[in-house]
This record gives sequence, structure tokens and C-alpha cells, in this order.
Amino acid sequence: MNPEITHVNSYHLSSKLHARLLEHLDQRGFRQKSFVPVQRESDLSYNDPAMLQHGQMVYVKCFSVLDKPFWPVKVLKLWRAFRSVLGDKPSGILHAHSLLVNGAVAWLAHRTFSIPYAVSVRFTDIHVFMEWMIWFRWIGWRILRDADEVVFLSPSYKDKQLLRLLGPEKTAFIQKKSTIIPNGIDSFWIKNRQKKERNPQTGKISIIFAGQLIKRKNPGVLIQVCALLQSQGLDVRLDMAGSGPLLSSLKKEAVKAGVNAHFHGEVSTEELITLYRNSDILAVTSVWETFGLVYPEAMTQGLPIIYSENQGFDGYFPDGKVGYAVRPKDPADIADKILKISSRYETLSKNAYEESAAFSWDKVTDSFSEIYTRMLNRRNTAG
Repeated sequence: MNPEITHVNSYHLSSKLHARLLEHLDQRGFRQKSFVPVQRESDLSYNDPAMLQHGQMVYVKCFSVLDKPFWPVKVLKLWRAFRSVLGDKPSGILHAHSLLVNGAVAWLAHRTFSIPYAVSVRFTDIHVFMEWMIWFRWIGWRILRDADEVVFLSPSYKDKQLLRLLGPEKTAFIQKKSTIIPNGIDSFWIKNRQKKERNPQTGKISIIFAGQLIKRKNPGVLIQVCALLQSQGLDVRLDMAGSGPLLSSLKKEAVKAGVNAHFHGEVSTEELITLYRNSDILAVTSVWETFGLVYPEAMTQGLPIIYSENQGFDGYFPDGKVGYAVRPKDPADIADKILKISSRYETLSKNAYEESAAFSWDKVTDSFSEIYTRMLNRRNTAG
């Protein structure tokens, strides 16, 4: 029996999230085949999901690192390898897990076999391909135009970034068939959800940053923020969970600024949940962010959150519902939003805890199931 859903996913190796999705869809009974093109023999079977009862993984070494700068060459190699997997009489539907590489393969399959496809739009599609190379906007638009369904990871990408790149008319057409589906968080966080048992003490704030200590994550601004809050008479503690090339310089900055900062390095999930439970606010103000699993993970512990405007997490909730969007390079704006959280802490903490359930893999799988079911029903009706 042919699979009903064929995934085209050159990003499968980059994250275990893709394997988790396959596992949860398998538990729902969806028949799947996942085509994973790789460039090295050592990548074969990497990030394999648990045993699938209703599907199979197909890893194919079909391109090299030298092909990466030559987009047409890479896509044609993937297409030839995909044809060998798909066969001459494809059935069901496709899901391309990126726009400008996997989506191009799905578009070629659609044009060749009239097979419907869904396409997921990733950060790199928007901010690398379409942002800097005009001809990729032309290609991206055609892939989006012909897709049955379009999946965005973030409301910001769907509502703001696409409008900026494609204009109002094309964006309105795409939005009619678009769905926003976040990444799911590990079941550990859902099983260990916990409401905040206390509000911050008056005049005291405990802030935590979780992530790599790299320029993109912009951790240094939080030292400036803490110094600013201290100058206003507040007792501030800053915890940083993570490691990276900025660790040494951040320690020096914290000492120079007189900030009560604690650097924990890489921490286990169990250690991180303890840090969250002992903190008041999560602040991660990345310069750019694809999504940011740390936000919903912290929310499961009742932490209100500070996140960057126009980036991955912005737009999931109205500003002031579970936290606030900030200008990531503006310490005064970040400090102001932290004070706003402090003034409404009980409400925001309660909201964060309650809304965190939306990021469970059960909820995420529900959303994908609805998309696939719509597509399969349309194909069966048309066929």
C-alpha cells in the first residue's frame, strides 16, 4: 500500500523535532514515508524516529557540500533522487518542510504528477533566500501559490515578513490557506507544569536567560538592563543558563556593571526546570529567532516572558497576555517591560501557565492532522 503522506525534508537532520512529529502522526495511524536527502554517508539514519508502525524513513545520499551554493544543481539532484523514491504512480499528498529547497521538489512533483502538497515556511526561507535574493521571491511565490496548504511557524512570518517581501495582494492570497503551527515542547515540560506559588517580593526581581551565549542571542543587553533596574533601586538577580563564546566577556561585563549575575553553563533539563522555578521572568531578546522553545518551556513553570518584536515568538499572544515584545537592542525598553510584568505579575504568570498547554505535541499533531485530513479528503473527492 502506498503511503498517504510523503514528507520531503532535508532539514530532518537538524533537529529531533521532525522525528517527534513523525512519531506522533504514526500514533494517529497516518501512513507516511519521509524522504531525507543527505550529503554524507554518516548522516544516513541520523535522528531516526522510534519504530514507525505505519511508515518508513528513506535516507538518500544525493548531493555534496559543493552543491550547496548552486541552488538549481542541488534541487535537480534532490528531484532525481525523489523520483526514485516516489515511483511513477504517486498517491496521497506531500509535505515539504521548507519553501525554497524541499518546496521546489514538491512543486516539481505537483507539476509532473498533479499531486497536492503542503509547504512549511522556515526562517531561512524568509531571511536568507527571499530577503537577499530577489529571484528567490519569484520562485517562492510560485511554490506558495500552487500549494494546497501553507504552514508558518510564527505569526510574525505569516503576517509581517511575507507582506514586506511579496506585497498585500499575494500575501492575502497565501493567508487564505495558511495555518500557524508552533514547535512542540518535550512531554517532560507538559508533565511537570507548575503554577507559580509566589509572586516576586516587592523591590526584587529574578531574571533568567536560557540559551547559547552567542551574538545572535544578544545576552549582553540583559546585563545593561539589570544595571538600569538597579539604578532605580531594585534588587535584581540575573541567571544565565547556557554556554558559548561570549561567556568570558559577559562575566567581565557583569562584574564591571556591579550586576548580581550567576552563570550556570550548560544545564540538564532537570536543572533548568529548577532554575525556572526559582526565577520570576524569562528574558531572551535575540536579534533574530526562528521560534524559541525556551519561551513555552518557561511558561509551563508560570514564568512571564520577554521576547523580541517581529521575531519567531512575537504574535502568538497579544502583547501583555503572557509577557511583552521588546526592541532587542534597547535596554530601556526591556527594563520598562520587565517593570510592567512586575506590576501585573499574578495575572501574567497565570496566563503563561495556562497557555503553555497549547505547545504540547498532542496539540501540534492535532493541527497537522487537520491539514493532512483536509488535503486527503480533497484529493479523494477530486480523484
